[in-house]
Amino acid sequence: MAYRVIAARGITALPVHPLPILRACRDTTVMTGEEAAEQIGMRPHEFERFFDRADAFTLRQEAAGKTRYIVVYRPGGNPEHLRFTLAHELGHRLLGHTGAGQSEEREADCFASHLLCPQPYIDDMREQHGELCAEQIAQACYVSIACARNLARRPRYPEEDPVLLRVKALLTTKE
Repeated sequence: MAYRVIAARGITALPVHPLPILRACRDTTVMTGEEAAEQIGMRPHEFERFFDRADAFTLRQEAAGKTRYIVVYRPGGNPEHLRFTLAHELGHRLLGHTGAGQSEEREADCFASHLLCPQPYIDDMREQHGELCAEQIAQACYVSIACARNLARRPRYPEEDPVLLRVKALLTTKE
């Protein structure tokens, strides 16, 4: 799904910016926690309790046979972490998750990592720099070095996959 998003949006360079993609989703409203608090008439510090420790969350509403999504996020803090969090929430939205557990969380993490750090780019970096490509990945994809180290170990995908081939053609490796 992450590669379909890249191809459909015509993304040709890194880093991928998840917030505009999330805002462009049909039947989806995206707002900061402060905006959400104001909209429902709560004080921001009271609304913070709803966040608990989460940097973002997605609410799914069913009404009159229609599904709407509300994504609320906490701006500020580590920008690399926020980008991953927003990509994760985008994954929940596009994969149609219902909040049914850990498998959905892992799937949303996988979506986020592939959206922000597409496999064709990772494979290119490995070919150019060997296993020591984490710093290049972190810089180009604007993710943390810890995230980039994990991604550098991700296995290759089959070259014949048509969506991956299209993404590979779209993205250019920039040094």
